[in-house]
Amino acid sequence: MRARRPFRGVEPLELRVVPSAFTVTSPTRFGLLPANVTPIGGIVVDLVGLNGRRIVSQIPAGGLFRGTFRSGIPEDFRGNPGTVGIQPGWTPALLDLTGGGLSEVALRITLFDGDSADGDFDHLENTLLVNGVDFGDFSAVGTEENTSDGQTTLSANPDGGFRNNKLDTGFFHLDDPARLSALFTGLRDSGNLTVQLADADPYDNNLDFTAGLDGGLIDAGTPPAPPNLPPVLDSLSTDGPVPVGSPATITAVGSDPDGGGAPLSYAFDLDGDGAFELTNATGLASASFPSAGDYPIRVRVTDAAGDSAEGSIVLVVQAAAPQVSPGAEGASREGDLLQVDLGSFADLSAGTSWTVSVDWGDGSPAETFAVAQAGPLGSRPHRYRQDGEYRVRVRVAGESGLFGEAHTSVIVANL
Repeated sequence: MRARRPFRGVEPLELRVVPSAFTVTSPTRFGLLPANVTPIGGIVVDLVGLNGRRIVSQIPAGGLFRGTFRSGIPEDFRGNPGTVGIQPGWTPALLDLTGGGLSEVALRITLFDGDSADGDFDHLENTLLVNGVDFGDFSAVGTEENTSDGQTTLSANPDGGFRNNKLDTGFFHLDDPARLSALFTGLRDSGNLTVQLADADPYDNNLDFTAGLDGGLIDAGTPPAPPNLPPVLDSLSTDGPVPVGSPATITAVGSDPDGGGAPLSYAFDLDGDGAFELTNATGLASASFPSAGDYPIRVRVTDAAGDSAEGSIVLVVQAAAPQVSPGAEGASREGDLLQVDLGSFADLSAGTSWTVSVDWGDGSPAETFAVAQAGPLGSRPHRYRQDGEYRVRVRVAGESGLFGEAHTSVIVANL
């Protein structure tokens, strides 16, 4: 009898882990957090002033409270509400950058085993306080579970709460004017940002904000400071259209919104190859172009912090008419064959063929011939049948159809 193979049923699907932008995207109007903020860990403060100026800081996880609020450390953090962390450095000069108040504030918190999700023992019992201002319940904040380095999402909890035995990260967000005013006053009066947890059932949860974190993230933090605002390219102009071969001037004007990026530098890509050939601090560039057409000019303005802005404009270069110089005056007797000097011409436009037309001024048919290069036109023979002064017109037309002309005189004596 053939042995039966055990029934395996449907193989379970492999747990999918995918990168996410959740933990580095603040709910404030600015969205993406600055690059010096770690993907998870500690407490990140994203503060936006009434004037739209942003101040971002990160309290390192290693500096936050550890244990229960009855017996944990630091001792002076104990109690209810218990203090999670304190960040100094909120000076009057720093707060003045906000325009005298706040329009919104977000706090990002990473916590392992928070026990405030639906079904956990601290569900709807923990409230976040910042300088005594209510920022909301821990159970109402959507969270995401990540790997210890914060690079990969393991699960999402949009229903809210910091879950049991999971390394969850979530954002608290406040835009209520009255509470923001109270927070601003507290920051100015104390110079510190104090984060606390008020528990309806105190002393029952053990907090460790370093648990589950990669070691390199535990002590990562930044003091409160405004991120550099990138420069703005306010205007970009040219003095075009310009003729072929004539110098064109490109003018760029930039500004630095926060005033901390001076001096500004300007880089110019004048030939559209993606490389910036010219860099200066004036914002002015000059260049000539060998043929007619539309030339895209790209300009990059960069501040001292390395942030930049770019813009582009099209410079119109027009074909130029040949410049004709007259020949020497001629003298002859009626009926004699005279070699008439036709002068010379120059052309800034690139070309390989020009058409020359000579009107002898005596009513005879004009003579037309072609030349293959600019320069002297030499002389051509012509016989004047009657005495008098004749005005010879020499016209040179380029491949674009534009032409230039010059005149010379011939005096014919009477026999």
